Amino acid sequence: MCNARFSKDFKRDAVHQITTRGYPVAEVSKRMGVSTHSLFAWVKKYSKSAEVITNDDHATENRRLKWELARVAVMLYVRFPLSLRNVEDLLHERGIDVSHETIRFWWNRFGRYSRRKFGGNASKN
Repeated sequence: MCNARFSKDFKRDAVHQITTRGYPVAEVSKRMGVSTHSLFAWVKKYSKSAEVITNDDHATENRRLKWELARVAVMLYVRFPLSLRNVEDLLHERGIDVSHETIRFWWNRFGRYSRRKFGGNASKN
């Protein structure tokens, strides 16, 4: 083959056809006009970066969900006349196992902001 330059999108598309769609390397090589050696090198280079991106996406989503859980728990405690154990029970009924001590920690950390935002009982300590 000649010394052709392929764009990153072209390479990623070829890797996607091999890794995700399950096409054999020889078939993709013939269809796209690329040597099998180049395809193996691209799979080695680009399939790892896709896994790292996926892991980063999962880590970012987990971080966002943890913040959202803390926000909802503190909002329930501030906005409604509930004890920490009542909030723990409400979350447990919805499949979220959080200790009342964890909710207390979140209250100490985020309580002032939540009280200003959601209103609620100012006598809770």
